[in-house]
Amino acid sequence: MKAQLALNNKKILASGTDPEQIELELLMYGDVGGWGIDAASLCNQIQQSKADTITVRINSYGGDTATGLAICNYLRSEKRPVTAVIDGIAASAASIIACGASTVIMPAGSLMMIHQCWTVAAGNSDDMLKTADTLAKIDDAIVSIYSQRTGKSADEIKALMQAETWLSPEEAVELGLADICESSLDVAASIDASDLDAKMQAKLQDKLAALTAAADAKQQKPADAAKPAEEKPVDKTELTLADWQAKAQESLNNAENQMRLKDDALQALDTIKAKYDSVKVTLADYQTKAIIDANNAAAKIASLTLELDKYRASVASFSTTETASQLTGIEAYRAKMRAKYNK
Repeated sequence: MKAQLALNNKKILASGTDPEQIELELLMYGDVGGWGIDAASLCNQIQQSKADTITVRINSYGGDTATGLAICNYLRSEKRPVTAVIDGIAASAASIIACGASTVIMPAGSLMMIHQCWTVAAGNSDDMLKTADTLAKIDDAIVSIYSQRTGKSADEIKALMQAETWLSPEEAVELGLADICESSLDVAASIDASDLDAKMQAKLQDKLAALTAAADAKQQKPADAAKPAEEKPVDKTELTLADWQAKAQESLNNAENQMRLKDDALQALDTIKAKYDSVKVTLADYQTKAIIDANNAAAKIASLTLELDKYRASVASFSTTETASQLTGIEAYRAKMRAKYNK
């Protein structure tokens, strides 16, 4: 029995809710995110379904990257087999959702497109740079999804995304983004779950055989690598001893160089100290001489001051005596003249 859920632009419509259903089919026709395919509604429907297998039929040009990543990771965590059928186009975020399925089928005429994420932003130069950084991180997340799905390197996937690569069913299978390329839409539309399980089991058996062969090869390599060591154990020991001797000699040489550098540094320090002491002594001599010169100058000034005071006293005394003598002479002369004329 089959329950079919159609994801239109507003909600998920269930056309069958039989608890004993064997297969759950989801029609993801429309935009991813926004008013289109809603991650929460889709994941809830899958979680509530008791179907043994899940088929997601996709025809979408993409949409919101976050919604695509959420649905992809949820599908990858689902323990039941999940098949994605690309009925028309799985572009951008829709291709990310397809990568969440365990098996991806592309009928003839279908297409897949991968590219770098884009957005619309407004603001100053700092805002633009921040937006660019955010876009680069989102691209890295998408690259990791495609790389895990295809086994290709991150650089290979980035180159395909930068070129906005459109893939036919054959190209998608060759790249690893799809598993089965159906020759007609009728065959893809009427795929039987038992056939799908058989193909998945064949793929798992191939992978298991490859892992077993790789494990056997790893177990044989240590035994082969041990043979040379058994043939020449002495040579290996001598080589190891020589290496240790060389390292010891190198360490000794380094120590001697360090000691020489230390001695040179101490000698330079002693030279600087001697120059400092010499300058210090010379400065003390200049200070002592300056003090002596200052004292001598002070003594000379005191002596000159004393002589000047004596000269001033002498001048003052001389002037007073001379003036008195002149006055006495004048008075005597006047008295003589009076006596003469009075007679």
